[in-house]
Amino acid sequence: MADPSHSDSGDSSYGEYALHDAVERGDLDAVQTALDDDDEAFFTALREPDDMGNTPLHTAVLHPTDAMLAFLWGFGHDKLSVDSLCNGVPLLHLCLRMAAFPEHRERMLAFLRTLVADAAFMADHRLLEKDDMGNTVFHLAAAVDLPAAIDLFHGAFSEPDVPLTVLLETKNRAGNRVLHVAAKYKSAQAAVCLVELGADIFATNSYGQAPLHLAAALQDEATLMALSADWKSLSCKDGLGRSPLDIVSGISTPALPISTFLFHPDAMEHLPLAGHIRGGTEPPPENYERMKTLVTPGLGILRTAPFAAVHWAHDIPVADAADVLRVHEVAYIEKLKTMCARIPHHTKLTKAQMDEYAQYCIDPDTALSQQSYLAATRAAGVVCAAVDKVVRGETRNAFCVVRPPGHHAGPVGKVVCPHDPVGSQGFCLLNNVVIGAAYARSHFKHQGIHKIAILDFDVHHGNGSEECLKQLKPRTKTFPLETPYGSSSQTVHMYKPWRNEDDADNVFFCSVHGYGKKDPKLELDASFNKAWFYPGSGATNVPDCEHDHGEPPEEDEADYPLLWNIGLPYQKGHQARQEWRRVFRTKVLPHVMAFKPDLIFLSAGFDGHKAELVNWGYLGLLEHDYEWLTQSVVKVANAVCGGRVVSVLEGGYNFHGRIASSFARSVAAHARALVAGAESDEPWSDAAMAHEMHCEDTLILEAAQKKARAAFRKSLDVKPPSDEAAAGEATAVPVRATKRARKDVDYVALAAQLASEKTS
Repeated sequence: MADPSHSDSGDSSYGEYALHDAVERGDLDAVQTALDDDDEAFFTALREPDDMGNTPLHTAVLHPTDAMLAFLWGFGHDKLSVDSLCNGVPLLHLCLRMAAFPEHRERMLAFLRTLVADAAFMADHRLLEKDDMGNTVFHLAAAVDLPAAIDLFHGAFSEPDVPLTVLLETKNRAGNRVLHVAAKYKSAQAAVCLVELGADIFATNSYGQAPLHLAAALQDEATLMALSADWKSLSCKDGLGRSPLDIVSGISTPALPISTFLFHPDAMEHLPLAGHIRGGTEPPPENYERMKTLVTPGLGILRTAPFAAVHWAHDIPVADAADVLRVHEVAYIEKLKTMCARIPHHTKLTKAQMDEYAQYCIDPDTALSQQSYLAATRAAGVVCAAVDKVVRGETRNAFCVVRPPGHHAGPVGKVVCPHDPVGSQGFCLLNNVVIGAAYARSHFKHQGIHKIAILDFDVHHGNGSEECLKQLKPRTKTFPLETPYGSSSQTVHMYKPWRNEDDADNVFFCSVHGYGKKDPKLELDASFNKAWFYPGSGATNVPDCEHDHGEPPEEDEADYPLLWNIGLPYQKGHQARQEWRRVFRTKVLPHVMAFKPDLIFLSAGFDGHKAELVNWGYLGLLEHDYEWLTQSVVKVANAVCGGRVVSVLEGGYNFHGRIASSFARSVAAHARALVAGAESDEPWSDAAMAHEMHCEDTLILEAAQKKARAAFRKSLDVKPPSDEAAAGEATAVPVRATKRARKDVDYVALAAQLASEKTS
């Protein structure tokens, strides 16, 4: 079995990054030997990033030991490339993120003290730095509930042009100030510290909420008391006109406020040799490093403090053959088993063996190893086990941390389309989410599981899932046959019922994804002009949806009114993010509410993140977009099916920087929303959705106006404001008297208006 705790690179045979490898192992003797052998080469390597973009210092922080951190910092900050970012994250921010691990908390705090005590390092305005999400060090110290770090930064703060209060009221890209972050993460100790420093408990975020409102929504009395001992009597209103007490009074805690995460080590046995080796061949995007980045103690983000109350399940059986064959054809399953059985099982490979190994592929994207079939059936089994726990009331929701992913796997594996007649399984072997959905409907009818909803938010169309669900109705398909002696055809009958002839009327599927050409910006070679973004299918087929791609509908589209595709075109800037939210808010989730499923599945793909490379610029989401969607789905589930949600991991591949990676942060945002959702029965609200949309429209308008002002200043050749002044202008608490008063909005009426527009 592959060891999920081994290093990022193993013992690399590639000397280029030997220093990084030694630092990661915590091998101080090897580092000292490298220095003694060739100090010039040593100091060069000390400044260089590896092929994941991490310097030796980043590596030491991600795999921390007191001795290694002290040894490296002893060379001085000027020898360490301290200005290099770890996947968009500055050094102080990276240390704070690592402080989220209980086992690293004190070590990181001690190293932060060392950094802050270094006057030469701090001279470069380190406390004003922001990460790629617009977080200051105060935001992240609040997120990990580390008041000692807040006190440390306060004591070191000496920026004459930027008052501390301005920094404390700075909004990050999610629209939250520092105290909002403390409330969101239930960081009561940090909240006490921030209030003492003058953080405003009434200042609102971009959605009109004060920190008190966020803490109230989480029913977090400790943080509410930290913000104000008189919180129950405060009359401050959120955008929906609710006081903190109104919010607390309107929500109750479910009888079993538990979220369960499921993971089995067999996930590491699929392509066990395809891990990252510094200086080696780039592994396929779908590799076991993804699991390490999520679940390895001390390294995986799902082992950090925000998930301390999560129930974990590891002892999970493989999926039964009957449950797999309810979705896939037996010929495909036997082919998969036979191919895996023929593959030699190696712990180390020579170059010649690697070449031989490469032939064991289903297609150029989808490789196999000896244990791949076991890993795939275990992944499907994990989803079935999650269904058991959710339906039987052992947990309110569940997150299946599985690989290989599944939503591109059709009944016979590969699914083709006119834009890609060759096709690919896109790293997928078995369709985990559909196997789980079929298992739920077929096994739990006496527990009231009749209607199923599957929502797929991976950036790639869930073509395999759609094809599997089309098998719920009897149909035929004719395939042409060509021989040297003539032509013929074969007609096959396809039907895979889960329960009865009503299956197709009781399963709703929606995939929201990128759709269009692979090179929409025309930046690549002309040979890419005809290539389509994978998998080339999934044109919008939803009635009255604005994304009409001008293509004729599929010939059987009318036969499947509950199989929805919404293909979003490439859009510049934040427009795609805004449209993604709008589609879910105004089309998909209201339809799920009307459909009233008994169980909701999520095909949870995170490859639509802006920092991912496999999305070719489509969607461009940020981690708080995933958090928002998950929160919204949980509220729908609270309204229609007792909060029952089973989330299944699909895509998301940028693990560089581990806890700082877009993959880790996106999965964590999704998982946090599941955990928080399990503790609340707050239902979906049309008025709340209308309020959110109004706030976002306002933000878009303000951003456009700001951009226009900047362009106008540039046209006049006027010097823009200094960085500090701009920061103050953009982030200080707004002085409302200098702005035109905004008209109050009745969000209940606005929601009703939007609903009437949708039906007109």
